[in-house]
Amino acid sequence: MTLHRDTIPEVACENKTERKKILAAMRRLLITAKPRIVTLEDRLVIDTLRREADVTRSALTHRHIDLKDLFLDCAAEREQEVRDRRNPNEIALEVQVEDLKEKNRELQTRATHWEGAARDLARTVAALQALYATASARLDAVIANGAPGQVASGPDINVSTMTRRRHK
Repeated sequence: MTLHRDTIPEVACENKTERKKILAAMRRLLITAKPRIVTLEDRLVIDTLRREADVTRSALTHRHIDLKDLFLDCAAEREQEVRDRRNPNEIALEVQVEDLKEKNRELQTRATHWEGAARDLARTVAALQALYATASARLDAVIANGAPGQVASGPDINVSTMTRRRHK
């Protein structure tokens, strides 16, 4: 299908108001490139046509399927023409942009992984610091209760003296 003025039927040839709205919107979007509501940067999809024609989505998908299909065919043809007119520099840049997007996704995945590892490490360090503080407090208490080199005697001490064993 070749995209030109004769592809889209004339609005005056149509009877129904809804079809006239859709056809007028198709002409504005595809031929004159002067839409009233949507911007020229919007993709040419059903929702764009729906907003430009000010009709419901079901009007395009159920009642006027022929106009919807015609619009999608013309939009696809226009996109193909635009792709065909690209110069080699644009193509190379698009490939480079896609490669950079893929690298960015990989880096974001790796960053998420390392952020999780850093959180785990921070929790481990905090637990070790708490353990160290507890052990230091207990050691200080032991040192305060008895001087080093002093042998304590009594039932509370959990140290037994070494004796020589007899071997038979």
